[in-house]
Amino acid sequence: MHYNTKIVRSVNTFGTCYGFSFTDFKSINDRTAPETHTIDIIGSIIKIHEKNTSEKNGKQYERRTVELQDLEDNIIYMTLWDNYENKLIKYISNVPAGTKVIVILQFGNLQWFGGKNNVNTTYDITRLLINDDIQEISTFKNRLIEKQQNQNSSGLGRSSSTLFYSLHDDFLVDHMFKKATEVNQVREPKPVIIVGTIAYVEEHTGWYYEGCTTCTKKVYIKSPNNNEANTDGEQKVEWKCINTDCPAEYVTPTPRLKIEMRVEDASGIISITLFGREAQRIFKKTPKEFVEKHLKDGSNKLLPDDLYALVGRKYAFKIDITEFNLKHTYEVYGINKMTDDQTIIHELEKNFHDEQAGDSASLNNMPVHQQSKQKDIVSSYSENITTTATVIKSVEKQQCVAAEYENHNSVNVNLKRNLRDIYDVDDPANVSTSKARTATISQNKLNSNFKLLTPKIEK
Repeated sequence: MHYNTKIVRSVNTFGTCYGFSFTDFKSINDRTAPETHTIDIIGSIIKIHEKNTSEKNGKQYERRTVELQDLEDNIIYMTLWDNYENKLIKYISNVPAGTKVIVILQFGNLQWFGGKNNVNTTYDITRLLINDDIQEISTFKNRLIEKQQNQNSSGLGRSSSTLFYSLHDDFLVDHMFKKATEVNQVREPKPVIIVGTIAYVEEHTGWYYEGCTTCTKKVYIKSPNNNEANTDGEQKVEWKCINTDCPAEYVTPTPRLKIEMRVEDASGIISITLFGREAQRIFKKTPKEFVEKHLKDGSNKLLPDDLYALVGRKYAFKIDITEFNLKHTYEVYGINKMTDDQTIIHELEKNFHDEQAGDSASLNNMPVHQQSKQKDIVSSYSENITTTATVIKSVEKQQCVAAEYENHNSVNVNLKRNLRDIYDVDDPANVSTSKARTATISQNKLNSNFKLLTPKIEK
């Protein structure tokens, strides 16, 4: 700014708040767009590539390439570095799969590598806006939705406009892996990855609730007003949200899914909850459709068949450890995403095999007097999770329902054996974390006073 520059308040506004000057994708692909100064671009993310790292002058850099598409189906490449890459992945990790993500990159640097264009971020100069509530993004998104609707109605199909995100990165690169019994040891809010088999779906606490359409919290019916009635002469029902900060003046209830389940891995069992958005992606049904179908079927089962069918299936889960979990020591965690991709599950399970090999090697190197103590610690590892014979019987019941429901798919449900390997079902005292374990038969055999009982034979 020049030393004698004057600044005066303008009474007439013009232009955009950010002063965008968008470069169209066609000119970038035709190599007619300027490469001598920064450019602004806007588009819909259609693919996110894996993260790459590089080192220069002893400093490590991270970058990720993203494919953007404009309203004319032109595609260009955008490369985000360091903090910009972290910002995008943090946003993507907290939205449902398939979300339309519109981004604006302001002050980007256009370069060409190997005949392929790349609009790069430039240190701290670039501005990255992701689905922000501004006119430019809203207009682009509305035009994109309108275009898709026109294509669908004309039978032309849908353009590639929904987000494709690498599950490989989400489950194997960007977040920490934990065993089921290690999750409660995390001391800061963060997403973590676990892998395990669904052993049980909670039947008695309810799998859905009537929720507020504004804030998603539970709603309840207020005391009926006998003096009020609707146009049909029926008593008027008024709902109230339990959230005192909810801005809704009139509450309308809608079904919302909240499915609590137990997941088992090699270390123990953890309680996690599947909510509506991810459940809708897994089951391809809205919560309303889910509930209405179950009620319409008139089944006497406590859960829909789709939920029983989960029992015995192995998934990788991305779960959220929240401030609420930490503050209230609440060890039921929400599911952010889940996948049954066998490649991802196989890679995650290597964490168990590697640690078992390490434990075995370290145990062999211990002095003899310490090995016995260490083995006792390892053998009691699974006791961090408390269960009861009643729960295990419920698990076995659900496995029967699941096997019956998916018999045509030859689902192998073998959790009964797995659970009995961990817990002594015949003696609930053996699974208590507050009482000393009673001696087992194998231990009593070492006692000289132990005598085998011979069954009587009826004549």
